[in-house]
Amino acid sequence: DACGNIADTVKITYTWTEDTQAPTYTGTLEGITVEGCDASVVPAATNTVAYLTANGLNITDNCTGDLTVTSSDAAATGTCDKTVVRTYTITDACGNDTTVTQEIVIEVPDFTITAANGDTTVQCAALAVAPKKPTVKDACNNTLTPTLKAGYPTELTEGACEGTITYVYTYADCTGRHSHDWSYVYTIDVPDL
Repeated sequence: DACGNIADTVKITYTWTEDTQAPTYTGTLEGITVEGCDASVVPAATNTVAYLTANGLNITDNCTGDLTVTSSDAAATGTCDKTVVRTYTITDACGNDTTVTQEIVIEVPDFTITAANGDTTVQCAALAVAPKKPTVKDACNNTLTPTLKAGYPTELTEGACEGTITYVYTYADCTGRHSHDWSYVYTIDVPDL
């Protein structure tokens, strides 16, 4: 000090345990299903521990301090319904991290056939040929190929000259979940001689 007195040396020891253990979790993160045609319909990530625990995870860490959550999405895969894998990274206060994935399924929506069913009258059964079928697109603007439904076209009652002959075509999208029918009816009306 100012008077020339010298203090005794004081030794201070700091002891700590280095945290090298990443956060751990149990459970499975619930997936998400949305309707659409591409990844633009995927909801934004909720990067919080509260979201992860509310959706199936139990998260623990051996270190005190807040956990942070970040995420990234992989490119959508699939040729019909598509899947986006979202990876959440959970990081503790010491920089140790662990990851968990979530599947987001993009389901192709149902479609409608806007063309009305067709019909016409012809004078003989030979004229009741396969009709021109309408162009139908699925909900994602893909052109669908119709198939003639089993049991069609119908036939006139045996021995009858008049009646109806019906064609029914089925349009189905790639999912196997959505299909709709379009029909065309010929009325056979033989003119009087």
